[in-house]
Amino acid sequence: KSMQAQFDGILLVYCKPTQQRQRLMQRNKYSEEEAIRRIGMQHSIDEKRYFSTWVIDNSGELDELRSKVVQIRDQIRITRPMNSRR
Repeated sequence: KSMQAQFDGILLVYCKPTQQRQRLMQRNKYSEEEAIRRIGMQHSIDEKRYFSTWVIDNSGELDELRSKVVQIRDQIRITRPMNSRR
């Protein structure tokens, strides 16, 4: 049985590959080579999208991200009312 079956849905938050590398280098103090190596060990965004119920592109500004999160939250509330969850 796959892990995905254990959850009501999967939320993917992603950004452009160059942003992903830069953010990883800044946040974790990795060299560019280390950041590239770690990103290379992950599934591609397309693979992650395939298994995702909701997808947020986090390539923009923080206010855009907040707005997208609120939209997804509202979708979840509509499609998965609290009393119908496990």
